[in-house]
Amino acid sequence: MRPRKTDKNQASIVRALNQIPGVSVADTHSLGKGFPDICIGHKGRNFLIELKNPSQPRSAQQLTDAENRFHRAWQGRILTVTTLDEILKTLDIQT
Repeated sequence: MRPRKTDKNQASIVRALNQIPGVSVADTHSLGKGFPDICIGHKGRNFLIELKNPSQPRSAQQLTDAENRFHRAWQGRILTVTTLDEILKTLDIQT
């Protein structure tokens, strides 16, 4: 099995999130089968986050078939974001 690629913005987003008190981050991109790239815990809530790279063309930012299937089947919330600011807004964290 070959290693799964990450979006180029993932490492910097995870690094930044790990610096915020009260936020935990699990890198889950390698699980495959459409599972989101990271899971975030904050104030007793969990967030599944699919990261897309904003520097890529819109066509490359679309969900893959596996991601679409997972998103449709998942009974919880999944966010598809391109920036740290989008995540912080969702978590209601002001920097």
